[in-house]
Amino acid sequence: MSAKKMQSPWTTLHVLLVVLIVIATLANVILSFYVSRAGEEPVIDIVPSESSSLRATVIQPFCDQCVNASEIVQALELAGLVFEEVEYKTQAQAVSLIEEFSIEKLPAIVIEGADPRLDQIPLFVKSDSGYVLSDSLVPYSNLDGEVFGLVTALVLEDENCPECFDTQRLLSQLELNGMVFSAIETIESSSADGQRLLDHYNITRTPSLILSNDASEYEFIRAGWQSIGSVESDGKYVLRDTPAPYVDREEKTVRGLATMIILTDETCETCSDTSAVTSIFEDNFGMVFLSQVSYDVSSPDGQRLMSRYAINVTPTVLFNKEAQYYQGIQATWSDLGTVENDGMYVLRNLDALNVVYKTHEVS
Repeated sequence: MSAKKMQSPWTTLHVLLVVLIVIATLANVILSFYVSRAGEEPVIDIVPSESSSLRATVIQPFCDQCVNASEIVQALELAGLVFEEVEYKTQAQAVSLIEEFSIEKLPAIVIEGADPRLDQIPLFVKSDSGYVLSDSLVPYSNLDGEVFGLVTALVLEDENCPECFDTQRLLSQLELNGMVFSAIETIESSSADGQRLLDHYNITRTPSLILSNDASEYEFIRAGWQSIGSVESDGKYVLRDTPAPYVDREEKTVRGLATMIILTDETCETCSDTSAVTSIFEDNFGMVFLSQVSYDVSSPDGQRLMSRYAINVTPTVLFNKEAQYYQGIQATWSDLGTVENDGMYVLRNLDALNVVYKTHEVS
């Protein structure tokens, strides 16, 4: 068992990007409106924003790991908003504003004045006096000083499957989306603690991930977790749809360790290198290969495969039936190739991958 403490506070990168993207998207919509057809230079009349003087007040709690709301103000300034004044206050110094705008969570940003661009940013709530940003910021503190949104993660690993899905990739994605971890603990599934968790939550795939109740503070978790896991009666978030490769604990086997066969034609000097094809499945689909073998179409094995599966393009690849455990393959393979009677996946549509290939007569 090992534990990793996450001590550095979130820099609000996710919120900053949302602010900038929303404003940039508005600019792109305006730009496209003036372009009547492809290739024509746009003609844009720049109209100054009709805004009154803006004053911002940032109310920051005494919480090292809470969102630094001042960085959001900086992002708004980078996006073109001009503030006459930016004032920074503690909770005690901002009692009147907290009451006026019914603020229950800190940090908060109160912007007095009007600017139509702020109306387009869903993070801000408009009132008669201006705009307030509070509920969208996580981690946060309530007015009693309790901190919410600091998540503990339990990672259930399987020491017998070093090739299995790296849960660090998922943790990194959660952090990129703004989640802040107070601790990340790794537990071997074969240990006593691991077995207890597997049994308690009826986990059938490893590696897996268990997030504490504070994960519910993040809107993207509330909106999307059901597609990959479950929310338990105790409020924990359990990853169940672990991407391949993973250990199927009911069948006691590893799913998704695929075999890849590469068919090449050394006489085609202009054809794409086979790495251009194979890297797509490794990088974009996350496939892991137990073995890879390459045959030229002129070899006996190459001719046998070309004939058996009626293949007419090279370079191409074939996967064994373990490819079925990759969701990306299942979702797209009907556009990329065929699944044969023996379970082999044969790549046929190389145009979809934007590679240079050679066609062959089907024997």
